[in-house]
Amino acid sequence: MLTLAQKGRLYQRYLCCLNTRKDMIAFPRQMFDQLLDQVDVIIHPSGDALLYLIKDDICYLTFIMSTDEANFKSLLQSLDEVVKEKKIPIIKIHFHNPIKIPWMPLPEITHPNYPGFPIDDDRATWFFDSGYEIHSTEQLYYVNLEETDDFLSDQRVHFYQEKDEDALKLFISQIHHKEWENALFDVIHHPEKPLLVAWLNDEIVGFTGPLSVEESKRGYFAGIMVLDKARNLGLGKALFHRLALELKDMGAHYLTLFTGKDNPAKVIYQSLGGEVVKEFYTLKKITG
Repeated sequence: MLTLAQKGRLYQRYLCCLNTRKDMIAFPRQMFDQLLDQVDVIIHPSGDALLYLIKDDICYLTFIMSTDEANFKSLLQSLDEVVKEKKIPIIKIHFHNPIKIPWMPLPEITHPNYPGFPIDDDRATWFFDSGYEIHSTEQLYYVNLEETDDFLSDQRVHFYQEKDEDALKLFISQIHHKEWENALFDVIHHPEKPLLVAWLNDEIVGFTGPLSVEESKRGYFAGIMVLDKARNLGLGKALFHRLALELKDMGAHYLTLFTGKDNPAKVIYQSLGGEVVKEFYTLKKITG
């Protein structure tokens, strides 16, 4: 358990590191202390530090507060020793990290989750020198809804209604994705949450939502999912266009989202003027 004095010193080091990263959004002190309570911390003799979280036999590297190469690599070595002792087989720098770090891909534009490690950060090579490998390359897209009005209309996409509950439950049984399953069951229990669903032959085969607008005026985007049997029928594009239209009507000014650099679905986002504003690596290191 960290003392208040230790938390205070870590917060000052954190703010110093952010001075070199103008895209990061600084946590207020209280939120930073709450973050420290959720993670484990390795502190270097210099005062630099590494934050990590172990969940489901995966070590998620959350944040490194260091701009010194030797200290940075020393912290990574210390993390190696921790996970080997705990018999954790893999370390990841990944958007699936349970700790979400908000940031600004563009001035005044916020995104709630850092997708990995930016490829234009010179410290990426320090990871490679320490045995980390590229797991994927992710691209962050920005869609300006205020300047977008060329929305596709598709009669196969509708708002979910309570009468569709059995159809939605059948759809849930086919998606095999725990996070989305939980989100959809939450909609069933709270049908006032707006959800868009795609229909084919009287069956729900895709969804996006729930729809909401964040305080920053960003339209919330959790992803789009279409069953394999309904792929290549334009339903993903139809869902995205309807989502963007409805979010704009709700007061959203923009969307930000990320996807794999080689993901064919990126043409969906490009169809509404989505442009890549940042690229990230997700990284991994096999430790056992």
